[in-house]
Amino acid sequence: MTSPCDHYRYSIIIPHYNSAKTLMRLLESITTKADIQIIIVDDNSSTDMGEAGDYIKNRLQCEFYVNETGIQSAGACRNIGLSHAKGEWILFADADDYFVEGFIGVIDRWYDSGHDFIMFVPTSADEIGGELSDRHIRYEKLIREYQESPNRQNELNLRYRFDPPWSKMIRRRYLEAHQIGFETVPAANDVMFSARLSYHAASFGVADETIYVVTKSRTSLKHAPGVEQFLLRKEAFVRQYRFLRQNMKRDDWKLLGLSGDPYLYTILRKGYGWDVLRATYIGFRTNQIRLTWRNSNMIIIGLRSLWYRVKGKVRPGIVVFD
Repeated sequence: MTSPCDHYRYSIIIPHYNSAKTLMRLLESITTKADIQIIIVDDNSSTDMGEAGDYIKNRLQCEFYVNETGIQSAGACRNIGLSHAKGEWILFADADDYFVEGFIGVIDRWYDSGHDFIMFVPTSADEIGGELSDRHIRYEKLIREYQESPNRQNELNLRYRFDPPWSKMIRRRYLEAHQIGFETVPAANDVMFSARLSYHAASFGVADETIYVVTKSRTSLKHAPGVEQFLLRKEAFVRQYRFLRQNMKRDDWKLLGLSGDPYLYTILRKGYGWDVLRATYIGFRTNQIRLTWRNSNMIIIGLRSLWYRVKGKVRPGIVVFD
């Protein structure tokens, strides 16, 4: 169902898969206004939409589409949403998250800004108890560091290390002009989107207010355990690294200081094994990914941990990562 509104101020794009209950919560957190376009794209859910389906049918601003690309991916759903978006500004939301009360008033204050996109301070909550969670901390830290000291390094860190599309509002015409979309991969579909978003932006704004709550649950894709998710995210990092190295100014590239170290540390900390460590290291060398080895002590401990894990032994003084 589409809305008769001739002009939308905002388009909110929501990929959805088997999360009708939390989708309902998200929709109820969005103010009912005729100039807000809400686009839900279902990724071929295997469960019934239930109450959320009826809510969508009866709410004029809601538009419902199904991902018929043959590629199951939140990135594919987001691209479909972008193809139907008519708002001056785009916001993205995940179906298991929600907006804070009064967020429309906050984004309205930025509506006439000349920026290409705006970042807002995120927060997070535990899905079960509702207590403050930790999913937002690294992103809030990037914003706070830039606000406290808006130097070039902190600006680059904020531009290129804040990967998620949520807690941002983005000018639609800017996305269209630079043909910026999402990768249709099973995980980390937003890494290259955010890299290109920040690279092409002439200016961006940073708000001190919060508009969005990201939730943390045991079933969240971002927190799903296993080497497969890790490898997908590692490959997205390689694509991001190569894009930025090829396109950024040399001084900015050096100042940003991306490296593959965190991925090697993760392999050691999670105990993904020698094969993953070797393949990742070779892949980084092949793609000329920078490795600083700054935390050499952690690497030594991790290598010893892997060795004793393979041997099935635990020696005193040796940390065996779980």
